[in-house]
Amino acid sequence: MALLAIKTNLEPWWRQLVTVAYEQARGLAGRSAVDGVSVNFYSRPGDRAQVAVQHGKLLAAAAAAMQAFRRAALTRLAGR
Repeated sequence: MALLAIKTNLEPWWRQLVTVAYEQARGLAGRSAVDGVSVNFYSRPGDRAQVAVQHGKLLAAAAAAMQAFRRAALTRLAGR
């Protein structure tokens, strides 16, 4: 975006639009933490805990397989 500011007389809004379109065309836009795996642990009453796992950008079949894998791993971890 800085290069657009130097080389063109585009207003900031248009520079941002061009930058976002460029990133989207190259698959660079929209990347965030949910692209990978996010794991959160929460304490619960009675010496218990909750684990929340989020795995981003998976196809439906892969998401179901990953969910089953995580469930089995967490069950083993819990000693059940």
